[in-house]
Amino acid sequence: MQFWQIVALIIAAVVLVAAVAWVTYHRSRSHRLRELKSRPLNAMDRQRFSQQWMACQRMFVDTDVIRTRGYAADDLHDRMSDIAEAYPEHADHYRVAGDIVARHRRGKASTEDLRNAFLHYRALFDEILGGQDEELKRVS
Repeated sequence: MQFWQIVALIIAAVVLVAAVAWVTYHRSRSHRLRELKSRPLNAMDRQRFSQQWMACQRMFVDTDVIRTRGYAADDLHDRMSDIAEAYPEHADHYRVAGDIVARHRRGKASTEDLRNAFLHYRALFDEILGGQDEELKRVS
């Protein structure tokens, strides 16, 4: 047998062993994932996570940054008016996020809804926070 034939057989054997190992690993992993059992939250955990989420939301946008920027923070209607006037591109997002939070308080919002509200608030927060773009606007 020639040298290149031996090398080709070794390469083929290595590829075959790697393929078998990959298939075995993939099947084992798939089986383990199918075996995972999620458990429902008990009432105490659900309430704790809900309270943590609400605290996070309150600290995220409805905080000192709104007051510091000079916007109404205590009255929801005034705050919405200020945000709509100062950040019209975020007004609808802020309104939608507020609706989701209200639905959450009634137990009618999913985790995905809350995630979307958080993203809406995050975009507004980034805008309210300002930064380099705002400094450039003031200078010009």
